[in-house]
Amino acid sequence: MDSVKTDFNDNGKVVNVTLHKNYLKDDDSSFAKVKRNTASAENLIAVIKEMSASKIDEGYLMYCAGLFKKAILEKLRQGEAVNVFDLGTFFLTACGNIKGSDPSASDVPELSVGFTPSELVKAAVKDISVNLAVMEETSPVINTVTDYATGQETHSLTLGSAVSIKGDRLKIAGEPETTGFYFAPEAENGSFDMENAVRVPLLVKNYPTELSFMLPADLQAGKSYYLVIKTASGKGTRVNKTIRTGVSSFTVTVGSSSSSD
Repeated sequence: MDSVKTDFNDNGKVVNVTLHKNYLKDDDSSFAKVKRNTASAENLIAVIKEMSASKIDEGYLMYCAGLFKKAILEKLRQGEAVNVFDLGTFFLTACGNIKGSDPSASDVPELSVGFTPSELVKAAVKDISVNLAVMEETSPVINTVTDYATGQETHSLTLGSAVSIKGDRLKIAGEPETTGFYFAPEAENGSFDMENAVRVPLLVKNYPTELSFMLPADLQAGKSYYLVIKTASGKGTRVNKTIRTGVSSFTVTVGSSSSSD
């Protein structure tokens, strides 16, 4: 049989987690998500080889794994629950609620598959320790600025031009009085001056990874501005109570003509 590329890693029973603010509560509570490191079939085969004195052929192990996968899928297609090597059980479940006092079989929602881990599996992860816990990065991040007048990524913008901002978590949502995209003048100490910031009145694009708009007419030529985003945008269409602020790590200037950095 053809050889299979395998890789064996001993992670030493530690995991990393990220902490996420719980926006369903009014306090400062958060919840943890374990960083997922997914082992492939090839990784499992490598573990088997490490544990097996007979050094079973990788190709044969992969062939057997494929047969077990087909058998499990066939049993599920037949409507049966499947105990997978005493690790846990796949079972059929109906998604959603059924309306009405006299439902029929056709009213039952679409079927899906659930999984219940066994006590053996729960015991296997009982002694894992947390190696690193860090707060989730939720602030908007501005990476690039493109001047549509020149088509260039630049920090020197053309007066009256349209501009595209790209980055992460940029979408602006929330009350207009407290959220938006701003050009904040650079203060003498190098920080940004929000008291004299110029707000962009209209966004042409308002996406998590891109904002676009016409430059406000109130911007002063030759003045340096930080780009500031204030948003309450959450997951999907959710609008959070907390406003997150993102500030560019660079300043931009406005002139009658553009010049790339």
